[in-house]
Amino acid sequence: MSRWYGLRDRTPFLLATLEDQLTEWQRREDSLARGEDVYRVGRTVIGDNVVVSTVFLGLDHQWHPDGPPMLFETMVFTADESEADWVPDTERWSTWEQAEDQHEATVRETQRRLRILLEQMKATGFIS
Repeated sequence: MSRWYGLRDRTPFLLATLEDQLTEWQRREDSLARGEDVYRVGRTVIGDNVVVSTVFLGLDHQWHPDGPPMLFETMVFTADESEADWVPDTERWSTWEQAEDQHEATVRETQRRLRILLEQMKATGFIS
């Protein structure tokens, strides 16, 4: 059975009923209509076509019965996913604080990988 969570003051809480789930969904939609996103932990653009995004999922993605809920997700997106062999895997976290820390770590790691890729492209003459 899926477990759905809401988010208040950056703290997840279990949504016990369908009514609770619908109320939380409406709260998020209202925040988006105001130009906010209370579920976004971070969004960092690197260069022209790479984005690191960390969000609150609302649905527990923990598949191990004894593990903590996995409620936050960090992903790296590029303009052309077909050529993005270097992109890190999706990572998931339990708390806002973990998600914030790991968002920044993912940004640093992505920047490091991009520098290596750029150096390799220069070394092979692919770019000057």
